[in-house]
Amino acid sequence: MYAVLDFVDEKKAKIDDRGCEVIYESAYLLRPKIDPYYVDKSDDGPILECAFSSEYLNRTRYEPSWTAVFNGHPKLLTRSDDNFARDFYELIQNDDQYSLKLRSVDYQRNNGQYFCTILDKETGHQESASADVVVLVPPEKPIISDEPTAHVTENDFVTVECRSSFGNPPPMFRWKFSNNTEIPEQWYQVKLQSSSATSVSTLQWRVSSFDNGEAVICEIWNKALPEGHYYEASSKPLNVFYRPKVLVGPVNEYNVEEGGEVEVTCSADGNPTPTKFEWNNINTGERYEAAIWTFTAEKRNSGELRCKATNRVDSGYGTLKLNVLYAPVISVQDVYTPIKGDSLVMNCTTDSNPSVDTVYWQLPNGTKHNDSILRISSVSRTDSGNYTCFATNILTVHGNPPRSYPRTSSAVSTVNVRSKPGRAAIHVSERVIITGTRVVLTCNVSDLGSPKAQYRWTSHTEDDAYHGIEQASNYIVIEHASLKNSGEYYCTPFNEIGDGEGARYLLQVIEPPKIITPLPETKNLNGENPTLYCEAEGYPAPEIRWLKNGFDITDTDNTQWSFITERNDESCSVGKYCSVVVSSRMEFLKPLKWSDKGVYTCIAKNTAEDLAAESTSRISVFHNPVILNEKYPNESLAAAENSDTARITCSVSANPTPRIEWSRGDENLFSGTSRYAIHTTAVVGKVDEFESVLEISDLNEGDYGPYICRAYGDTGAEAEVVINLQSKSRPQLLKTLRLFATSSTWLLIGWQPGFNGGEQQKFQIEYRKTNPWKDVPEGAEPVAFYASSHNISSVILYGDNKKFGMRYRRNADYTKFLVYNLTNLQPLSNYWIRMRAKNSLGESDWTPILTAVTGDVAELVRLPRPQSLVYNTNEKSIGFQDPEMNGLCLLLLVNNEQNPDTKEPNWRLAGCYPESPILNIESANQFRARFCLQQNISMCSKPADIIVTATLLSSAWKYALPGAVVALSLVLLSLTFLVCCFLRKYSVCGKKKLKSGGALFEKKKPDVSVPLPQSDGKNAVVHGSHSDSGIFTLGSLPNNQPAGQQNVNGAPENNVPFDGTANEWCENDQNEFNNDPYIQEYSNGQYVAAKDAFPGPPPIQGGNFFYDGFTPCDGQAFGEQQNSIDGFPATIYEDQEDSDETTCSVSGGRRVMREIIV
Repeated sequence: MYAVLDFVDEKKAKIDDRGCEVIYESAYLLRPKIDPYYVDKSDDGPILECAFSSEYLNRTRYEPSWTAVFNGHPKLLTRSDDNFARDFYELIQNDDQYSLKLRSVDYQRNNGQYFCTILDKETGHQESASADVVVLVPPEKPIISDEPTAHVTENDFVTVECRSSFGNPPPMFRWKFSNNTEIPEQWYQVKLQSSSATSVSTLQWRVSSFDNGEAVICEIWNKALPEGHYYEASSKPLNVFYRPKVLVGPVNEYNVEEGGEVEVTCSADGNPTPTKFEWNNINTGERYEAAIWTFTAEKRNSGELRCKATNRVDSGYGTLKLNVLYAPVISVQDVYTPIKGDSLVMNCTTDSNPSVDTVYWQLPNGTKHNDSILRISSVSRTDSGNYTCFATNILTVHGNPPRSYPRTSSAVSTVNVRSKPGRAAIHVSERVIITGTRVVLTCNVSDLGSPKAQYRWTSHTEDDAYHGIEQASNYIVIEHASLKNSGEYYCTPFNEIGDGEGARYLLQVIEPPKIITPLPETKNLNGENPTLYCEAEGYPAPEIRWLKNGFDITDTDNTQWSFITERNDESCSVGKYCSVVVSSRMEFLKPLKWSDKGVYTCIAKNTAEDLAAESTSRISVFHNPVILNEKYPNESLAAAENSDTARITCSVSANPTPRIEWSRGDENLFSGTSRYAIHTTAVVGKVDEFESVLEISDLNEGDYGPYICRAYGDTGAEAEVVINLQSKSRPQLLKTLRLFATSSTWLLIGWQPGFNGGEQQKFQIEYRKTNPWKDVPEGAEPVAFYASSHNISSVILYGDNKKFGMRYRRNADYTKFLVYNLTNLQPLSNYWIRMRAKNSLGESDWTPILTAVTGDVAELVRLPRPQSLVYNTNEKSIGFQDPEMNGLCLLLLVNNEQNPDTKEPNWRLAGCYPESPILNIESANQFRARFCLQQNISMCSKPADIIVTATLLSSAWKYALPGAVVALSLVLLSLTFLVCCFLRKYSVCGKKKLKSGGALFEKKKPDVSVPLPQSDGKNAVVHGSHSDSGIFTLGSLPNNQPAGQQNVNGAPENNVPFDGTANEWCENDQNEFNNDPYIQEYSNGQYVAAKDAFPGPPPIQGGNFFYDGFTPCDGQAFGEQQNSIDGFPATIYEDQEDSDETTCSVSGGRRVMREIIV
């Protein structure tokens, strides 16, 4: 082999723009580029440049040449100017250049290394510059020459070989998996051969489970191929056997609450596929062969759960941690039985997962002790009871997302401090015990004691059923109660410690009343002083009451009836319980009148209303016909419009049945003639009452006028009424607006309606509150509304004829009023009230004004009394100390009378104020204040009074005044001492009475304990325009009297007869009814017993059973309502105070007197 020596020049060199190396201080000015010349055989041949320095251009001494080496064999191409291969190479020469150009490219001829050489002929030294010419030849596509043909096992050493022939330059190898993961170069070796030989790359590695199913790809490339274009060959997919890889779930740390469902899953990846799964609880050793294991969590299950998956290769394992969470499990001692005075230690131990966050004891009284240990140094009986230990933890269980739950457990320890039983009380199962009922007497003990009490029963009754019977149960049963069971029952609780305090109960068995002598079902009266007799028996002795037409007449002050009741209990010895016979006789004292007819009822009762017995009789009275139509004032009225059918009703009372005839003028009217029809019937539900209706069809103007209804009796007696038929009109003025009853927050008013004008009428009520300083409605807006029919009721007043005055002298024994309750009013306030009627055609005139004052408040002693009340006349404000209780306001009352010393002040409400100070308060003669409930200002504290003088002191005087008072007191004390010494010296000190009653000085103070006025302006009626716009005027007051001094009937006192003043304020009332025996009914009425029909409210017959349709708002009976306006004491609740600061008032309560002296 020929070798060319190439001297390495250590001199500086650089690469020119053509890529040739330029040599400085060397033989070469230009030499071929260092990088190979890559050429394709289809390309033009490259120029291999070479140039020499000027000192080497002497051809005599220096000889240039080109030599090529092909496959290790050198070949001289040129020497000096000679070209030995002109067909294939061109020698390019000029002054210094000696370059070689390849004419064409052929792999066999041109692929090799070329040397540009300069030879020093004298010395034999030569230098060469080389150039590599690479003729590009693409390689053949590779093939996999060696690979596994069967399955391999994980971690086996696997070899894959890739071969490729030809290719110049030799191809580069790289490997990758079929998932495009590149294989590191360290895993394979490459054996490169010449272009005519085969290049081999051998890949070797240890397979893993991740290689299963993957193929390896061999890629080759050389310069003959486009950049990025590779030839590749792929192996067959590898079949790697590996043991299972186990995945357990649902999470690595599985939190579950005890009692909850656990579901653990096991999945495995293996080749071959795993065929067997098995779960194992490491703590318990429990096994379960399945991939999914479901069970209920128990505490013992906590710990590691392992899943094993098996295939042909081996077994794989996966583990998770199961954490069974559970609420605290508390351990306490069940019962402690200490002796009084012992110390007691109570322990509460807990077991929980996770550990408890809080633990505490709850005592029987509800208090908490935040510790697991409770110590009581000295127990008493009050310490007995259940002590509960509570413990709480937080469970965070598996979920998506995880959920946290608080869990609280408790355990009870009973502490039973041994003692004898406490006080007993006997409770009876029935409030009212009726004969024949089952009765249970239960002995309740405030403290059962320890050991638990037993019971000793004793009775003092007629049958003496119990004599010291001892039993464990605390009750006795009377299966069928009788009067013999009435008497005293004693219960004594006891135990081994001793007897408790016994209880006594007086059992009273009620025998419901029964009528033993009933009234006749019907009876005709036609004589002097007839009698009705009724007899009943029962225990207690029945009370017999008499009703007429459903209303109680027993207590009415009516001289028409007399009631005699007798009690027959002679057969019942003293101390015995037996039936009592009571008889009652009702006598008609005067000759019978037609109005005595009706339905009479004898009612016997001794307990609740539902146990009453009654007997009823329909009483008829033989009498001549009586017309019952209402008269306005001398004739009855009816109304209808043209073309309508008029209906004129004539109501008659008679016995026997009357004959009723109609006439107009001299013409008698008969049914069926012309346009007339007459229908006469007996009134259903009424006794001896009949109704005749005259119908006139197709009414015209000529039909208006008077019609006469005549009723004839068997004796020939007749009665008639003139009924004037007119066109429909607005209603007439109401009659007799008056006050019936008052309370602190409501007023009950009543009236008699006038003729309704032929249309249904409704009633408008208008009222306004007066100014408390002036007692007139100055600036107050009226409240106006129509009273709804379901809120209007009626009341019937019974009384003797003479007590009704001249207007009622018509043999009628009662008067009927419609009544309405005005509610939501303010206490101690004066209201002006008036009314009018309205129908579809218009409105009536307004009634005269009625003034009425609401009652005083009810006192609650538990409410604090106002303190430190100060009135500042300069600022017109009142300051007060805020109460300790919430929800209160200061009820301010004023009195502006000129002479307050003459009587109890006439208090009026200014308002109820929640905050201090109260601004814009005008001065008054007196102020009074209470604290009241804001939600119900009718419930208040005791009052506090302030006596107001000229003005309050300035700030400077407020501080100077105490010093001045002290100084003045010292001076007065000194003077008193000197005077006494002077009198003692002359033996007269203490022996003479002072004319002023024992005081040196006397200052008259207002008398606040005088009685309250009895009328005080209630029931006052003030004239007003009957057709004004609803504005009350002060000028309408009669006699120029203040509103507070007016009486409902115009009289200042209640003992003036009604008829004496009626026309003073009711001049326009043309609706006289002195011939009307009945008042036209408006609704179901109710009888109310009254000693006097006018002018005061009627007394009450007991309870709330007087007015039909409603009950007083505060639950008090009308007649029992007492207030300061009426001169009665205000209602007082819980009067438990006893203070030296109080003085007794006329009301029987206590009043705090405070005085600010300026």
